Amino acid sequence: MAVLGDFIERSKQYLQFGPACTWVIKERIMMCAGLVQLWCGVAEAWMVTTDLVPQYPLAFHRAISKMLTLHEKNMGLWRIQTAIHWKHQVSQKWVQHLGFRREGGMPGYGPNGDTYIRFARVKKENISCHF
Repeated sequence: MAVLGDFIERSKQYLQFGPACTWVIKERIMMCAGLVQLWCGVAEAWMVTTDLVPQYPLAFHRAISKMLTLHEKNMGLWRIQTAIHWKHQVSQKWVQHLGFRREGGMPGYGPNGDTYIRFARVKKENISCHF
């Protein structure tokens, strides 16, 4: 996210497009995450983490899992997608534990022209949208 410019301003923009949360542990931010609704039934997941995540891996996993499930239901989502840098193997493995499946490479996708990998969590049945 650092290469995208002013993080505070970027976060304000993201809040206009979908829900977002900040998790705080011991008065320190552990992560910020949210969803940007692209259109009915489909959202892009984003996340920024801090050095606290490795200290609280179970709390981190449970928080994100609950957030995704809650917003999937409340927003009527049948697809949540995300993009992970091709070198970040830990994140790629972790999102698969959340039910995301690898869809393929996206050369030149990143803000610096880097390759990212698209992952998506897709429900088998479509559900109606809630706006």
